[in-house]
Amino acid sequence: MVNHMPLIYRITLWCLTPLLLFNNYITAQEQTLAREINVQRQDSLFKYTYYYDEDHNRNIENKSVADDRAAFYPVERTEWIYEGGLCVSQRELKREENSWKTTFLIQTTYFGDQKVEEIHTKFIGDIETTQQIISYNHEGEKLISVVKYDNSKTDDNVTEKILYDYNSEDQLSSQIILSRTSLLLDTALIIDYKYNDNNQQDSVIFYTRGDDRRIRDMLTVNRYDEFTGNQVEQVSKKWDTRNNKWGNLTKLVFQHDGNQNLIRELYYHHDGLFWKPNTQYEYTYDADGLLEQKIMYQPIHNQWRKIFTIEYSNKYNDQPNLIESKYNFWGGETDSYVNTCIPYYFNGEIALMDADQIEIKYIITETSVITHTNSEIGWLKIYPNPSDGLFYISPRDYCVDSWKIYDISGMLIKSNVNQYFTGIVDLTNLPDGMYMILVTTDDNQQLKQKIIINRNH
Repeated sequence: MVNHMPLIYRITLWCLTPLLLFNNYITAQEQTLAREINVQRQDSLFKYTYYYDEDHNRNIENKSVADDRAAFYPVERTEWIYEGGLCVSQRELKREENSWKTTFLIQTTYFGDQKVEEIHTKFIGDIETTQQIISYNHEGEKLISVVKYDNSKTDDNVTEKILYDYNSEDQLSSQIILSRTSLLLDTALIIDYKYNDNNQQDSVIFYTRGDDRRIRDMLTVNRYDEFTGNQVEQVSKKWDTRNNKWGNLTKLVFQHDGNQNLIRELYYHHDGLFWKPNTQYEYTYDADGLLEQKIMYQPIHNQWRKIFTIEYSNKYNDQPNLIESKYNFWGGETDSYVNTCIPYYFNGEIALMDADQIEIKYIITETSVITHTNSEIGWLKIYPNPSDGLFYISPRDYCVDSWKIYDISGMLIKSNVNQYFTGIVDLTNLPDGMYMILVTTDDNQQLKQKIIINRNH
């Protein structure tokens, strides 16, 4: 029965639920910034390195892959540019033939702090193509519609439109999703949201459209503990057109301890007569209430058997440095690594990653985010400094036309014309040492700064 559920509903009901609940059992007392994440995924090793500006905004994500000798080499990079604390540009790059090529760009405009438009551009070689434009429309503080265009902002190029409506409590009450199937936009899905007296989401009903009328399709019903307010159950149902009633599909049961920590999730499917359990997750905590283990069980020979365990250890600032997913006896070779979807905190936000093992290294934000040795007129602000070879010049501070790198003897060793609006200065191919960078801006200013490459800092 579970496999009959359309993909959009399985994503909505099952993938989002662990994200919402994860916040209950890993708590970050104060924000720390991840400097490096090392990921083991089966036989592959990846390293993600992060760089931040003085406002702790993430500017660069650098992805590297280990070769057969366990030496890492960069393969992908993402750059974010901010104005007034809002991300106005996200650029994705891939390394090809020893140079970085832009592959994708998202440019965002705002009215105040409200997102107004996104332009998605794809790059193939030297050809750039507008792939999608997304328009966001508001009334006051409320988002009332999202319109997606194919490649230009005309009525004929609208591919999808989402309309939002709200109740008297300013809660989302309905969504109407229109998609282009032929020449015209047609209603593909209608979603209604209902709330209980405590303003918690009581139910979600999915309708399709046919012959100018709503056709019931899917229903999700939530139940909460009347004393704690914790969600204790979520049931999904499918409309049975033959018998004209809702038929049970799946059920998810949540259990909490006296400290309101989530300790168990039970997944059931309905076989037409009875609820049958198929998966269980158990959560254990240390004395400080921090998550230690997430254990998956499945019913084998009429008993719950451990399949794999995700362990959170080596905690720093109440967050785990090491997360490992390992088989138990009934899953595979005991204590061998298993690739699974691991939830973890990334800079105060919940993230998911397919991995066997995740190791997170943090930085001290006061000293490691941004440093520059001289801030007088004519001296450039560049960070981090020292660095492992990747530096950043914030485009909100300077519009850089070009830069040159000199060694301590004054010899020019590298130069670059800033073809794209980027703040990345990639010197990862240079050895450790002290250098001078000379930058020319779009208004012909020349700025310099001493920079240090130190891969052991």
